[in-house]
Amino acid sequence: MTQETQEQTTQQETSGPLTFELSLETQDVTLVKADGTKMECYLQEMDGFHRDKHLNDQKPKYESNGQAVKDFTDIQADLIAISLFEHGNDKDEKGKPKPVPKAVIREFPSRVQVKLYEIASRMNGLDEKAIKEASKNS
Repeated sequence: MTQETQEQTTQQETSGPLTFELSLETQDVTLVKADGTKMECYLQEMDGFHRDKHLNDQKPKYESNGQAVKDFTDIQADLIAISLFEHGNDKDEKGKPKPVPKAVIREFPSRVQVKLYEIASRMNGLDEKAIKEASKNS
């Protein structure tokens, strides 16, 4: 792409009204247990309030400079536990689906937690790429 074409594309993206889809992004997930039974789930994007609450809840796990992690306990399970829901699972008193309990997620193999965390991070704008994009646009 030439610089001129790139500039035209950027101008097109910034001219005119912006349109956003307000439904939360979801991704179906099938988890196969050791006995072969399947757990049909889905990852769901958080709304802005819950994403910000999650970030605040994570603050104690970081050094005061915000860069170094001082406590890795549940760092991935915390995000997965508020993003992963089992299809057909019970609903809470407000009629919203209950997430898969953190105690269950803690028992997932590390490779599964890593992948679910990566997807949930991307969905919620918490991965490196999303953070860099947001900082460029602010």
